[in-house]
Amino acid sequence: MQKTTWTAEQIDAEFGDLGSLSDVIKVIEGYFWHRGEVICEIRVNGMFMDGKDEIRFASERVENLESIEIKSQRPQDLLAETLRSVSEYLPRVRESAILVAERFQQGNNDEAHRLCLKVLDSCRWLSDWLFLVKKSCGNWAHVKVSEDLWRRAELAFTNVLRDLCSAYENKDFVALADILEYELSNSLGQWLELVGLLDVSFSSKASNSEYLGNPVRGSDKSSLADPALKLK
Repeated sequence: MQKTTWTAEQIDAEFGDLGSLSDVIKVIEGYFWHRGEVICEIRVNGMFMDGKDEIRFASERVENLESIEIKSQRPQDLLAETLRSVSEYLPRVRESAILVAERFQQGNNDEAHRLCLKVLDSCRWLSDWLFLVKKSCGNWAHVKVSEDLWRRAELAFTNVLRDLCSAYENKDFVALADILEYELSNSLGQWLELVGLLDVSFSSKASNSEYLGNPVRGSDKSSLADPALKLK
């Protein structure tokens, strides 16, 4: 990951004619986009800025900016890092789903409900990751997984999550146990296989613009942070 900084003097020289922090950030986004990099983190005056902070301080005047620090990364490096995280995480979610199913089958419904919520949160995290990867594979000719196979796996995963949420809301413990143990477990196993087939080396063959249609911000990447699934 690369770090780029601007001092107060450099900010004044390069962005002095702009009106506010939001204007500066837009220019910086374009700068890194043309460099073929995505922005992973922004710090202004030493303070980390997430999406809410950017809105909150959007009107901050340029003359009040003492420093700007940007951490950036090539899209293919970001994708490779995410692939490694998910390869390690998928088996844990799968094992946890089976564990929760066992709790329901044993009649430990209170504990099972609590743990089931963690599995659902983990699946939401995986959905965010799948969206990132799908958006990143702009040219499927460079990927060892066919687009059709990916879409079918995506549809199956969506259907399983819908059924799981429905069973949870209806307090159908028998259905919950079955979905967790079989349907969700099988869907996660399919994703584990597809992740293993993905060849991140295609990154060297494709231009950065083929990875992401829009600049990825730090908030996007933070949504991919491992939720630290701990069920036992």
